[in-house]
Amino acid sequence: MGEKGKKLSTLAGSVTPESVKIVAESVGLSDLSDAVLTYIADEMTFRLRHTVQVCLEFSTSYFYHTMLC
Repeated sequence: MGEKGKKLSTLAGSVTPESVKIVAESVGLSDLSDAVLTYIADEMTFRLRHTVQVCLEFSTSYFYHTMLC
């Protein structure tokens, strides 16, 4: 995957371990291992994408419902 694909993936809603580390340090958790940071980042990415998908499905069904009424 080239730089363009990597950038698109980031725009699509990826959370990096570095982002998790920054947030964790801001609330006083500075001793998290890289494995934990990666796990949390992967979990947050999954949940973020799932939430966006559900919202899109809801908005699409709402759009069709309003067009039918």
